[in-house]
Amino acid sequence: MKLPVFLMLASLTAGSVALAQSGTDLAAVPASSEAGCGRISSFTSMPRSEGLFPIVLRRIDGKEIAGGGSPAVKVSAGSHSLMVADAIPPVEFNSTERAGLRQLRNRRMAQFKTFEVVVEPNTTYYLAAKLAPYPRDVINNAHWQPVIWRTRSERCR
Repeated sequence: MKLPVFLMLASLTAGSVALAQSGTDLAAVPASSEAGCGRISSFTSMPRSEGLFPIVLRRIDGKEIAGGGSPAVKVSAGSHSLMVADAIPPVEFNSTERAGLRQLRNRRMAQFKTFEVVVEPNTTYYLAAKLAPYPRDVINNAHWQPVIWRTRSERCR
């Protein structure tokens, strides 16, 4: 069985994040000049055994994502800014961490993370929240990182 390759965020800085895979900086990869589209998916069927959990896609390029719709959002090829929040179940945290989560949620926008992704034409990007190992810095929202846990080539219409 082939294991998924994770694209993890190397750093979070003022709304800009460099993506890295096996230590290779992908932030410098230019957006495709071809016309086309791709999809960004928050579909929740990810391997939990890998520490991956659901993610909530809140905004793309500053535009609010309507709730209750399709878990995949069609976007143009090129660079996009994503705002996401984790949907890691409370059972994954101890009592001290759950108290920290309550404080974090009370600070509203502090629970979100923003990063850039370059969408290639005819590609779907599957997002997840990667839970950090112990000890977790929950109060500063450093207990998870958004990742692209899978990509799939498929025609975008």
